[in-house]
Amino acid sequence: AFDPLGSIADICQRHGLWFHVDAAWGGSALLSAKHRSEADSVAWNPHKMLTVGLQCSAFLLRDTSVGPVTPFPSCGRRVDCLKLWLLWKAAGTEGLARRVERAFAFTRYLAEEVKRRDGFQLVLEPEFINLCFWFVPPSLRGREGSPDYWPRLGKVS
Repeated sequence: AFDPLGSIADICQRHGLWFHVDAAWGGSALLSAKHRSEADSVAWNPHKMLTVGLQCSAFLLRDTSVGPVTPFPSCGRRVDCLKLWLLWKAAGTEGLARRVERAFAFTRYLAEEVKRRDGFQLVLEPEFINLCFWFVPPSLRGREGSPDYWPRLGKVS
C-alpha cells in the first residue's frame, strides 16, 4: 500500500512534524525528480527496485545536522553501501533516474496493454510500479454476476 505522501507532507509541514517515509520498496523514486517525496527522512532498500546486490539498506536524512553525532554500531552488517556506490558510479545519478522513470513508463504501458486485451482485467490503476491484474479464462468471460465467478476465478488467478 502507498500512502498519499504529498498530503501527509503538507500536514507535517503545517504542524511542524517530522515526516519519515518507510520507502523500502519505493525509495528509488527519490532518484526521480517527478516521483520524489518531501520527507525529512527515508528508509530505503536499493536492492529492491535498483537491483543492487542483496542486502543494501540506507537511512537518508534531508538535514544531515540532525544525524548521529558519533558513529553507531551497524548491528553486524557488512559494508552494504559499497554495492550501491559501485552501481551509482557506473550508471550515474541520471542513469539511475532513467531506470526509475523507465520502470514507471513500463508499468503504465503494461496497464494499458492489460486494459486492451481480452481475458485480462486490471484490478487497480497502478500507484507505483506494481501492477495487479487477473487473467479471466474464456469459460468465465461475461459471467461476472454468476455465483461461481469469484471462486472459480480465484482458482486460476
